[in-house]
Amino acid sequence: MSEILVIDDDHASREAIQEALEREGYRVAIARSGAEGKKAIQTSHYDLVVTDLVMPEIDGFDILQAAKDKDTSIEVIILTGYGSVETAVDAMKRGAYQYLNKPV
Repeated sequence: MSEILVIDDDHASREAIQEALEREGYRVAIARSGAEGKKAIQTSHYDLVVTDLVMPEIDGFDILQAAKDKDTSIEVIILTGYGSVETAVDAMKRGAYQYLNKPV
């Protein structure tokens, strides 16, 4: 079974994503900040990381880098409420599996 980490500093977004994934049968861990998410990536194994882009201190690009540094097979989906073509292209160039605008 796939292990998924959801990282978002917004409680409502984090909970909605977690609930949707759990309904589909996935095991989901959550992190309330980029720092908490980065620590989780370093200490546990995840097949997929779903992360918000804009967070204080450690953003979604930092999370993407941390995941790829640990294991290039970890897929990362970046979510943002502040999407632009430039950040979408940047995310894909950095190795994101997908870039989605909120609300999903």
